[in-house]
Amino acid sequence: LVDAVPGIVVMTSGTLIAGGWYASQHRPWDPSLQQDQMIGGGLMLTIAELVGLPFMIAVFAEWVRDERRRTRALDARLDRELAVAAPAPAATAATTATTAPAAPAAPAVAQPEVTRPWWETDQGEVGERFRRGR
Repeated sequence: LVDAVPGIVVMTSGTLIAGGWYASQHRPWDPSLQQDQMIGGGLMLTIAELVGLPFMIAVFAEWVRDERRRTRALDARLDRELAVAAPAPAATAATTATTAPAAPAAPAVAQPEVTRPWWETDQGEVGERFRRGR
């Protein structure tokens, strides 16, 4: 923002900066001195913002990489939790086949809690609109 301030000041200034000097120069181009100053201030602002653009792109790219890394880590953790919560069907079949018929059934493994999407649980007007499909 700091690098854009001079361009904004020049572009929005009501008085001409070095107006006497520019008036004494017989300029061959068309815009008035005030319009010329506004164009110059706009160019200063544009150049200042273009200089910062590669940095913004670099920050955005790093943000995307970090978000993907976090997502992979979260997916792996959730997969591990799900594997612990629900044993594979082949493993349960093998354990029941080796168990004596008189043995009591193993207690059911607790399933992970499923969180409903916000639009299904929101009691407000926005949630109601989403449920109606509008």
